[in-house]
Amino acid sequence: MRSRLGFPREEDQELITLCLTLVRASKACLKKIWILVAENGKKDQVAQLDDIVEISEETSPSVDDLALSIYPPMCHLMVGINSEELVSILRKALEVIKASHMTPQPEAS
Repeated sequence: MRSRLGFPREEDQELITLCLTLVRASKACLKKIWILVAENGKKDQVAQLDDIVEISEETSPSVDDLALSIYPPMCHLMVGINSEELVSILRKALEVIKASHMTPQPEAS
């Protein structure tokens, strides 16, 4: 819903701000993953590299869905669903990269 002046209500504006923060976090996450791939990726580890590409390809449409859901008329339920989906994809991306050869493992003491 919009206020009488055509601007988003305060609660909608707060939700928009949170969504934009999530979008920025997604960008930063992917950037760091691609830096790890560029620095540590091994050509003989094709399956792991394919996993990274696959999860990266899922991220962009999810970001698009979230961005579209904050346009008026805003449906808070859809914003929540799209936010949860993006968070799930980012968690999966972090798990994949953490388990890969590209992430330096701490040495045992």
